Amino acid sequence: MKSIRSLFYILTIFSILPTKAFAHGTEEEHQKELLIDNLLDYTSIFAIFLIVLFAVLIYFTRKKMQGTHVKTSEGRNRRKKLAQKNKYFIWLAIVSTIILVISLGMKGFTNGESESVSFPDIHGLAFTDNGQQLYVPAHDGIKVFENGSWSVADIEKNDYMGFSKVDDGFYSSGHPSPGSNRKNPLGVVKYTNTDEKLEPLDLYGEMDFHGMAVGYRSHAIYVFNPKQNSKMDEIGLYYSLDDTKSWTQSEMTGLDDNPTSMTVHPDKENVVAIGTQTGVYLSEDFGKTFKKVIENVQVTAINFNEGGNLIVGGVGMNEHQKHGIMLMTYDLGSKDQKILFNPVEKEDYILYIAQDPTNSETIALATGNKDIFLTEDLGETWNEIADEGESKPLEME
Repeated sequence: MKSIRSLFYILTIFSILPTKAFAHGTEEEHQKELLIDNLLDYTSIFAIFLIVLFAVLIYFTRKKMQGTHVKTSEGRNRRKKLAQKNKYFIWLAIVSTIILVISLGMKGFTNGESESVSFPDIHGLAFTDNGQQLYVPAHDGIKVFENGSWSVADIEKNDYMGFSKVDDGFYSSGHPSPGSNRKNPLGVVKYTNTDEKLEPLDLYGEMDFHGMAVGYRSHAIYVFNPKQNSKMDEIGLYYSLDDTKSWTQSEMTGLDDNPTSMTVHPDKENVVAIGTQTGVYLSEDFGKTFKKVIENVQVTAINFNEGGNLIVGGVGMNEHQKHGIMLMTYDLGSKDQKILFNPVEKEDYILYIAQDPTNSETIALATGNKDIFLTEDLGETWNEIADEGESKPLEME
């Protein structure tokens, strides 16, 4: 009975609002952008190879010319042919250099710090530990907002799903970029700031977890498992406290609604909150039992903040809320709820929420329409830093 109930919950994730939370965007757009990016890389490498090759040919051709006697007609003809070849090699080297300059320029234009940064889809939102950068994982890598400008992180440009920022890097799932030698799907991977590399942890080449959340400092990993695999016998909620060396299934007793989003307490491994179509459920025993703590909200985004309290985005379900877009905080200790002003239109919805760990008044929102908003005064005023998947620079004071 438990497995049937879990199967029902997990399968409905893909048919409810927000569908983009655990789903891919336009794969054709993703493949096109990544193929262009890889083509520029390969073009640059090939151009460098040609420049080196032609430089070597020019060197040896000139050596042969110097060693050719011109007192005979045969020697003069040979030297003339060598001079002709040398001329061709020089022109080819020049053309290769021009191609290299153009490809590097285009690479800098598409991936560098500029207004052209775009989001084929948005798969998460998180501030770095010092609050200076906002990370936005997408189909084609991680986009970074810092000091009013956008850039692309110098990290593998994979299709990151289930992205969770932690104190020393991030955890994720998803798919490798086209042309990558990594297995597909990624399973659970971890990026560490000190090593600056992506490390496969578990279910590599076997699973893609769209629903995944990790404790910021505890590194407790929770996943919605959509199908049976080599480590998980049933569909349902699982957690790992040892970087995926072992997994434990959660019973989810009391969770009677359809899950839409999930977040894990930054420090307490046992505390996990799940947003549903009718409110927020909280578990303090590793997901064994859940209790409903917020009612009448169709939750579309949920996140634990630095202090261990919840920030929730969703759609109000009673007459007082008038089915409007809601952004609210919930204090786990006092049970107090506070509604914050937000700039999201009714035709849209809040997809992800992030709060600056160094400043509780700084919050970022990403929406289903791929807009991104930023407030530095707890919602009193907002700045739009991305509009329908296109970045917008911001003048910083």
